[in-house]
Amino acid sequence: MYAFFRYTGLTILCLVLVVVVVGLFLPTNYTVTRSVTIQAPPEAVWPFINDLRKWKVWSPWEEEDPTIVTTLGEPVQGEGANMSWTGQTGNGRMVVTDVVPNEALVTELYMTEGQDPASGSFVIEPEGGASRVDWSLAGEVPVPVLGGYVATFIMPAVIGPVFDRGLEKMKVAVESAPDQPL
Repeated sequence: MYAFFRYTGLTILCLVLVVVVVGLFLPTNYTVTRSVTIQAPPEAVWPFINDLRKWKVWSPWEEEDPTIVTTLGEPVQGEGANMSWTGQTGNGRMVVTDVVPNEALVTELYMTEGQDPASGSFVIEPEGGASRVDWSLAGEVPVPVLGGYVATFIMPAVIGPVFDRGLEKMKVAVESAPDQPL
């Protein structure tokens, strides 16, 4: 019986050591990117990204947490546009830091006080009469051992599907907007 417990204990210890060692070598940086093709030119897509008031039409976050209360700052469009939110799943704020009209919007996302912000972006690429929209989030999980697992496996698994839903909602909103060419 002693031998059984000894080998079981050694096996568990070895597994824990493997998990720790692998975790030490996994990158703590993450980038999650999702894309959608919208049957509209970039000029028709741009207002849905650049104007924070229009995010309510397509943003997936309220589905994730119905208790979210979003407060828009001034301005609501272009560089410097900002919003903050509170909800059951957490609080945060976002600031638009760079804009290239009809092409790209870059944000800084603050989820936890004292941590470095995550960087978000929307990039619009024309594809014939359509537009490909890429939505990305990049950041770091600066937690030893576990941070690598979170950055490598959990962030893409959690954020990716939410981005997919948001982009699909954006696609429907843009393509059904009354001023869209048929």
